[in-house]
Amino acid sequence: MKDRLRVEKFSTIILLGYLIMIFKSILMGVVAWSYDKPGIMGVLFLGTATPILFSLWNCVVMNYLARRNKDKLVGFNMLQFLTKAVFMCFMTYVGIVWFSLPTIAYVFTLCGTWFMFHVIEAFYAQQLLMEL
Repeated sequence: MKDRLRVEKFSTIILLGYLIMIFKSILMGVVAWSYDKPGIMGVLFLGTATPILFSLWNCVVMNYLARRNKDKLVGFNMLQFLTKAVFMCFMTYVGIVWFSLPTIAYVFTLCGTWFMFHVIEAFYAQQLLMEL
């Protein structure tokens, strides 16, 4: 039996929203690069594009688990707290220590992007759980 990811109307809207946000952050990074502002470019890339991609992969995994086993999806949702906490600490460390980005701008951008897409993931997980 071949497993395929479910693609419903809601999933398509989520995917398009993620792709638009990635495109927007890349476009803003290109504008910052053209004005020779590498700090802003790093904040935009690490503070927006990376959490968006991480959140997108979480949605793909949730979709796969919803198709396989509802109990595994519930367990994955509970485990996401730890993975997201480790991800946020690691990304904060990478941006501030490795790339020397402006601390306040980077942390606010990272946390704001993470929170916005965390809410989207919560609605998506709820929609998947209600379907099953």
